[in-house]
Amino acid sequence: MAETEENDDLIREQKLAQKRAARARLKSRLLLGGLFGGVLVSVLGLFGYGLIHLSVPAEPSDPELEARLAATGQFGGEAEQAADEFEETEDAAFAEESEDGLIAFNKPVHRYFAFPAPFISNLHDSRKLITIELALATMQPPFEADSFVENLRKIEPALRSRILSFLSTQEPDNLKSRQDRERLAEAIRAEMNAVLDIDDESENPGITEVHILKMVVA
Repeated sequence: MAETEENDDLIREQKLAQKRAARARLKSRLLLGGLFGGVLVSVLGLFGYGLIHLSVPAEPSDPELEARLAATGQFGGEAEQAADEFEETEDAAFAEESEDGLIAFNKPVHRYFAFPAPFISNLHDSRKLITIELALATMQPPFEADSFVENLRKIEPALRSRILSFLSTQEPDNLKSRQDRERLAEAIRAEMNAVLDIDDESENPGITEVHILKMVVA
């Protein structure tokens, strides 16, 4: 009789153990299924966001700055003409690489970085001062352009120091005409790209334009 009860207890314990094991397996499957489902939803969500984000035309990086450039005739003129010429030469390559019509998402866009404070410097061998407000522009695919502008913000002190040193070498007589202004902007662009270790052979175009928003020599 005692042996029979022991056998019954053993059988019950085995059944309970089997039920616990089955529950554990079910719980494990549910967790794995939930984890896989969550990962799948996240991946699909990121893919969808990226597709929509890249398919939408890029918004201006600095609307206020672009309004100032437009008012001075520096935006919508040479900058837009350069962009149009660049896009015309690149359209064929983009069309060859794309088969689903989403060729616009990676086209180069303009991004701008305006120095928040003006530059004030003595001029070479003169008592005159130059006060100048500057904005830098780059034209790259959206992700690269945004990252590039963010890097400019991080190294702003180094850029300011280089510009101030350069301005102190300028002669007042060489800062009178519009041609002088354009020459100065191009020279500053070269100085900035030198700080960024970018030259004509670099894959990154770096700073493609320097806009002089305001300049006073007195």
